[in-house]
Amino acid sequence: MKKRFGLAVVMAGALLGIHCSKGDITGTGLVKVDDNVYAFIAGGPSAAEGLGANSGFVVGSDAVMVIDSRQTPELAGTLYDAIRTVTDLPVRYVVNTHYHPDHTWGNSAFKDRGAVIIARPETRDAIEKYTPVYMEYYRNQKPETWRRFMNVRMSLPDSLMGERLKMDLGGIEVELYHLGAGHTAGDLFVFVPSARAVFAGGLVSNGYHANMGDQGADFANWKAILMKLQGMGIERIVPGQGTVCGKDVLARQIEYIDEVIEAGKTAIAGRKTLSEAAKATKIASAVGYLQENMLPFNLQAVYKKYLLDVVAPDFRIDLPDGFEAREGGGDSGRGHMMWVLQDEEGYSELEVSWQPTNRAEIILQDIHESIGDHQGANPEINMGIVGSKKIGEGGLDALAVHGKWAYNEKSKVMGAGLWTWAMIVDGGKLYSIRMSTTTGKVSGRETGKMEALENAAATFRRVR
Repeated sequence: MKKRFGLAVVMAGALLGIHCSKGDITGTGLVKVDDNVYAFIAGGPSAAEGLGANSGFVVGSDAVMVIDSRQTPELAGTLYDAIRTVTDLPVRYVVNTHYHPDHTWGNSAFKDRGAVIIARPETRDAIEKYTPVYMEYYRNQKPETWRRFMNVRMSLPDSLMGERLKMDLGGIEVELYHLGAGHTAGDLFVFVPSARAVFAGGLVSNGYHANMGDQGADFANWKAILMKLQGMGIERIVPGQGTVCGKDVLARQIEYIDEVIEAGKTAIAGRKTLSEAAKATKIASAVGYLQENMLPFNLQAVYKKYLLDVVAPDFRIDLPDGFEAREGGGDSGRGHMMWVLQDEEGYSELEVSWQPTNRAEIILQDIHESIGDHQGANPEINMGIVGSKKIGEGGLDALAVHGKWAYNEKSKVMGAGLWTWAMIVDGGKLYSIRMSTTTGKVSGRETGKMEALENAAATFRRVR
């Protein structure tokens, strides 16, 4: 089988510094990494460039393997055209390094040409689960962006690999590795031993903020994978985003993960809300990085993972299934924690704040003052008081005030619901338990949702 090299591609490769030893190759578009190994580097983080997601391919004497298919069939077509400037060999395999749309939504363009899609089972499951969710979001919330995705057809992987897979493309061997969850649950990377080159997928970003916010991410194992890569004798890395680089990027990636985690933990201990942390946090190792909009999502992931460990509240509440810790800060002596549940029936929120006190008991005036302070800090919300009651009678027996809330006209946001505010004194601390619900799309459910919150609050007990 013959190979066909275009003069323009060869000249461009020379200009891009293909033969430099171990440093970054700064070019975008088609970049020759080594004999038979090519990267296709996105020009930038724009939607037109598929959010900066890279792909690439390896050419054997029998077949071509593509690594990641780009974000749309049209962008996949651009990659296919680039392959055809290098070789006429068939594209028999496409590897999905993980499930994110910017790496997999071009699958159909290659599957239609007869390629077999290879991925981990976790990746296949996530593509099937989340593609309709992403599609609905873009269709309803981002109509301009949706136009780019109108030709996307969900194309699931055909072949599922285990922890390691060796493949011979004809004189060129490639090795696929899954070392556990990292950037996502199903991450894999592609190693080409003859070129000492790796296609790292979302595990590595070069000059871009990494995405740490996936539900399947495992920060500790992510770093372990990067350290494993450091010991593999690699000279060139094709990152998920950014230009081709040397393995020094691996240490920078580990540093970035550590710095984001530490910044998040420090913000939690400092009782900063997530929004406050996102505004104030600067990552020293990421100065000048592209896609800075990822940082708030990364901090949110840190808050979700480490919140309870850092704050270490001295109480427990038995929340209904589905609630998750969303925000919080401080420590067991003074702080706050918020748990939320969002579903098709609306939104429920339970927040507990605590501080030292000399009070022996709670009176209604204490709760009214706290409500006034909360309203002052949130002027876009009107909180109407309906009355007072006890919750957890016979057990917690906490005094509470309850009512209805709604966004006012100045807020330019629609929403309304119920709220209850309870306070108790225990162990020399004052605990405030604020509960709220939205009416949601399903009318008539708000009363039951509030009862569930009050029943949960009634399980409050100190554990140390």
